[in-house]
Amino acid sequence: MLILSPVDRVSEVPELVDAGAGELYAGYVPPFWTDVFGPVVSCNRRSFDEANVGSFDDLGALVHAAAVRDVPVHVALNASPIPDGMIPRMVETAVDLARIGVRGVIVSDLSFLLALRAANLPRLALHASTLFSAFNGMTVAFLRRAGAERVVLARELSTAEIAAIVRPAGETRIETIGFRGRCPNIEGFCTHLHDDPRRTWPCGLRYEKEWVGQGEAIPPEVLAAIERNEGADRFFSCGLCAVPLLERAGVHAIKIVGRGSETARKVDAVRTVAAMRAYGREAIPVPADCSARGHALYRETFGRPCRPENCYFPEFHSTRDAGFLAGGFHSATACRPSMASSPAPPLAPDASSPMPMEGQVPREPRMAGAAAALQTPQRGTPRYVTPAIVRSVYQYLGPEGEGIAGLPDGVGAAMGSEYCVHLLPSPATMTEAVREAADRGAKLLLLTPYFRDAELKTFLPLFRAIPADAPVDVAVNDWGALRALHGLFPRMRLSIGRLLSGQKRCPRIGVSAHLTEEGRMWHGGGIFSSPSAVSFLAEAYGVAGYHIDDLPWSLPALDANVVRDAEAPFLFVHAPHAIVSVSDACPWIGGASSASIASCPRPCRNDHVILREPSMGGDLFQKGKARFTTRDSGKTGRPAPSGAVAVVTYPGLP
Repeated sequence: MLILSPVDRVSEVPELVDAGAGELYAGYVPPFWTDVFGPVVSCNRRSFDEANVGSFDDLGALVHAAAVRDVPVHVALNASPIPDGMIPRMVETAVDLARIGVRGVIVSDLSFLLALRAANLPRLALHASTLFSAFNGMTVAFLRRAGAERVVLARELSTAEIAAIVRPAGETRIETIGFRGRCPNIEGFCTHLHDDPRRTWPCGLRYEKEWVGQGEAIPPEVLAAIERNEGADRFFSCGLCAVPLLERAGVHAIKIVGRGSETARKVDAVRTVAAMRAYGREAIPVPADCSARGHALYRETFGRPCRPENCYFPEFHSTRDAGFLAGGFHSATACRPSMASSPAPPLAPDASSPMPMEGQVPREPRMAGAAAALQTPQRGTPRYVTPAIVRSVYQYLGPEGEGIAGLPDGVGAAMGSEYCVHLLPSPATMTEAVREAADRGAKLLLLTPYFRDAELKTFLPLFRAIPADAPVDVAVNDWGALRALHGLFPRMRLSIGRLLSGQKRCPRIGVSAHLTEEGRMWHGGGIFSSPSAVSFLAEAYGVAGYHIDDLPWSLPALDANVVRDAEAPFLFVHAPHAIVSVSDACPWIGGASSASIASCPRPCRNDHVILREPSMGGDLFQKGKARFTTRDSGKTGRPAPSGAVAVVTYPGLP
């Protein structure tokens, strides 16, 4: 297993390589990108100068210094979304990078990945960023089909879950992140604006809190879980205990976070990870020995004991995982208990899967329903979407879809959850909801979250409960779930959920003085506004719909005449609650991962916490694992889309 280290300057290369780095990755921002979007909206998610190589010539010198030491350099170009008009210029940049010897580019935008695949640059490997939120083997297969040769997994997976993905991944190289920079949110589902020059990010701010629920105060365990990450220093994040097991599992590289940090910090990080790797190679330790050595090495490195909020792999830190620590790695099939009794192998992630994957699934016409006009000012000029544009209205009825019988005529029902598997209905409940909706002539919308491998297998009966020809749309927020569901149920009506849309919803975007106007509007774009991505998803997976939020900083859309081989996408516009971020840890179960419990009594359903901080530009609302911002519906920054629109309304926080 290689150690992948950040690098910012050519002078750092010798020290990092001598410390044990087998690969390096750097940031670079082409001048044309900054000219359009300003200094805050970076094409690689790091806006401060120290985190990016200063010039293309400097990058060439850095690559040469690494090459003479036989160490490859990769470059992060992992902004998402990348506007369609920017794709050709970014591909040209990738061609230039390959010309000077860069060995790989890290990308997180599907359209850009597809364009690089089409460019056929044999000397440049395509790395799918952790922003693709690969929680399961089917997502690895999805990304491989889109062109990725290497996939960076989601940071929240356990060692056993990672091992279960590596084994069937074949030639696709698997990378994990394991030292420094741990974020309390799932990175691919976090839409916060990181614009503070002091590098104090919204996920680490200290918020004023107000309880809305039973009782007069926030329950102590909920408060402690929320406050655990406030003010936490990401510098102390660590996954040392897992290093020997990750190498034994076949992980290709472990990444150290730290672009923009001091050289000494980078070098110390590489040496520390290299020391843990060497220990694993010499001792071939069981998990308990890994934990003991990792904790000791952490104290030697940081001068303090490790803490749960800094731990990448909680199975080494929690007494609940004593069975894992006592046993061998391969005999411990679950580092964290999941919805199933043990984590199952990935759902046929191999590219040769026998499941049907080709062709666009025909979509039945959407039934017209009641509609309210949406006001859509463009640069201060009011516009209105006529009721003829709004084809359907759905009302969210909670995880179980309770109250279908009481809906007004022409209004459909939305149910399920976009952010937690414990808020999905049972198969029996889904069957009853389909029957009840059919009796009323109403449509259904099932919202689904991200899935680990075991969870995806566990919930297959839920999807089997949906008849093939029923007017039920399924919103997917997991690329692996999209691949699996289209393969197993080729007639299922699939749409891309809000977590995968690419939109940025942090309320700070609307008030930041650091953004240019173009930079602000960039945050409203997404995969739904990319012709190439829309065409690919329609042809390969039958996708015809996209879920977006009603945002004040734009509602970009496609014209039917610019989409090649696909109709303009059907848009589901959600209002008034926009998802700002999702964490894998739920404060209502003490801050543990939702995958750590087999079933949940859903203590979050009747309460929420309001979070206030002056710099944020608006309140955040914590409910379960998600944080929302709420605004008056119907206020968007650009004209409404030319395609059809469904409005999904929420009486309360979902």
